[in-house]
Amino acid sequence: MNAFSMGQGRLSLSDEQTPADDAPAVTPATPASSALAAFPWQLAAAVWRGSELLGRGGAVVPSGHAGLDRELPGGGWPCGALTELLQPHAGVSEWRTVGPGLRKVVAEGGTVLLIGPPQPPHLPGLRQYGLLPERVVWIESDAAERRLWVTEEAIKANVRGAVLAWLPKARPEQLRRLQSCAQRHSGPVFLFRPALVQTEASPAPLRLIVQPATEGGIRLRILKRRGPQHESELELAALSAALERVLPRRVVRPVPVAPVVVHGSLAGTDSQVVASDLH
Repeated sequence: MNAFSMGQGRLSLSDEQTPADDAPAVTPATPASSALAAFPWQLAAAVWRGSELLGRGGAVVPSGHAGLDRELPGGGWPCGALTELLQPHAGVSEWRTVGPGLRKVVAEGGTVLLIGPPQPPHLPGLRQYGLLPERVVWIESDAAERRLWVTEEAIKANVRGAVLAWLPKARPEQLRRLQSCAQRHSGPVFLFRPALVQTEASPAPLRLIVQPATEGGIRLRILKRRGPQHESELELAALSAALERVLPRRVVRPVPVAPVVVHGSLAGTDSQVVASDLH
């Protein structure tokens, strides 16, 4: 297992080596609600109904996709909690999904910590999202247990910025431990996992399934959020403006997408036309 600071060279890591936050402020219930009329106003104001999208549940980082932010509690990626991004194929849609939001993290002096990505980070591509090499740290590990340990330690360290970890084999009890740690982390924590685990229990407050769409975009469905169930599918333009200006049409090529069962229906049974991701 090795760590690489993308701007300063290679570092080495040794191979050896449940808190609860205060209740977050939530969107006040409707004043006209007769069910809450008998309670003191302080209590009524703190009630959040599951049928309503959580409006103020803590700090968030805007995703950079306006259409997605409208569907996310608080209007962005949550800080102090896990976000699970599931996809049929690792290394295809990660950066197009989270890259635009990470621009803000880096612009504010944060670091992006990558743990076990499927391909080495492609620095010219990351620059398109404003990710400077000196703000990107890559930790390479093929061993599942070591990768899990590094992810937990990275979250506990609470370094200013974002944690991105590829954990295809993490078990539910391991995810619960990470979620407990993430509650004390000041930034977003993204876990990338295979789409097949969507039927497994997860403590992550936010879960999405992401697939490539046409013209380099992404197609996603929100499987779990703090709010009502999201039934529709979102298709978002995901290439940066700089890339859209310079990429010729011929780089857009067909990529086979495995069938994924979402809420009882098959999605992604046809080949999608996408541009390869920026790895």
